[in-house]
Amino acid sequence: MPDSSHFRGGCLCDGWQRLSQCFGGLFLDIDYELPKGIGGASMVRDTVLVRPDFAAAIAVALLFSCSISSSDAAPITPGNLVIYRAGSGTNALGSTGNDVFLDEYTTAGSLVQSIAMPATGVGTKLITAGNATSEGAMSISPDGTWIGFSGYNSTIPAATSITATNSVAVPRVAGLFNTTTGSYSLTVTGTWFSAASPRGAVTTDGNKIWAIGGNSGVVYGTVDSSSPFVTSGTTATTAAIGTNLRVLGMYGNELYQSTASGSLPTVGQLAGNPLVNGLPTASTFLPNIPRQGGTPTTSRYGFTFLDTNAAVPGIDTMYTVDDSATSGGLWKYTLDTSGTWNASGSITALTGALRGLAGGVNGSDVQLYMTGSANTLWTYTDTAAATSTLSGTLSAFTSIAIASGSTAFRGLSLVPVPEPGVTGLLMAAGGAAAWMLRRRRWNRGSRVA
Repeated sequence: MPDSSHFRGGCLCDGWQRLSQCFGGLFLDIDYELPKGIGGASMVRDTVLVRPDFAAAIAVALLFSCSISSSDAAPITPGNLVIYRAGSGTNALGSTGNDVFLDEYTTAGSLVQSIAMPATGVGTKLITAGNATSEGAMSISPDGTWIGFSGYNSTIPAATSITATNSVAVPRVAGLFNTTTGSYSLTVTGTWFSAASPRGAVTTDGNKIWAIGGNSGVVYGTVDSSSPFVTSGTTATTAAIGTNLRVLGMYGNELYQSTASGSLPTVGQLAGNPLVNGLPTASTFLPNIPRQGGTPTTSRYGFTFLDTNAAVPGIDTMYTVDDSATSGGLWKYTLDTSGTWNASGSITALTGALRGLAGGVNGSDVQLYMTGSANTLWTYTDTAAATSTLSGTLSAFTSIAIASGSTAFRGLSLVPVPEPGVTGLLMAAGGAAAWMLRRRRWNRGSRVA
């Protein structure tokens, strides 16, 4: 038995036996992060002596609430894209699991770096079912610091289809990537999404997590385990939110979702102030946004809300993508001064299955980026977006990158360029974090747990 074990962000999460061995009265070097939001996260190490009589309890607690973090990647350049890629290109995409990479691309389609999620070893892993096109959604925090995503804590290949596995045996995992530091954390989301796909996650601060999947509704918990992962609660609440959810997004201090459940809004605002209270209470309809199961048939995935019209306060333009046979493509809705959303055209084709969407305002235009069944990264400029109406077919899009064989592009996020006045504040915050890190290391010592 070794005399020490090295942890990242809390635990090794490889099952009861490993945890019991690691915690049984050993001195442990534990790496953890300074509080989020102070110039990015910085890793600190302390030595802790764990009493043998506490080992079992700690093992049980950590098995279902653990997270790991890593900082092997470079920060993302503001203005670039991050794409969730399924597959390494070595093995065919399939149901027993494939590697996950976060690929940074320029908006011209040039690959900058690929960040591999762990798929081997004793730590928490994150893989995906390569043949599950609904997996791999990405959502970025309002300040552009955090990108949320999800997967499975399993090695490759799994013994069976990982989507069908029990989440106790194969826990589902939320990943949070810090665009300013290149670090990420992986956190087991309790035992939710059993026998279903984990599809996406989002965070405001690198600690609070909202996660969704093929069942369980919206699940909320925290990286630091101060709030264990719980779901929306009552049957009535779950019915009002839906269980078969696809993408989460935060815009204008509100949380939104797209869904394939019942007759719920295809893209709806989650009620109950979840960004403050944790769990939503319902998915509310945005006037004139289609319901699921209506006519024509829709199958909405990614969406983005933007502010393009100075005459309408706050966000006033929504784009969403669709992968259905009849409505596949890009759809646009604009908010008028009375508070009603109005359809503003679409770019569709029978083969236009799109699922990932990101975009940003550039002057009076909107630049959009999309991924879908063709494993292509597309871009499209909506000129004079405040007043324009979309029309045409997918030939209006420009292909800027194509996923290689045995890989697939899933969701994506556009990392915003900071406002000019924010840069100085970020530099000052970074200096404060460095000072705190030095101070903490000077006072490093041993504790008895």
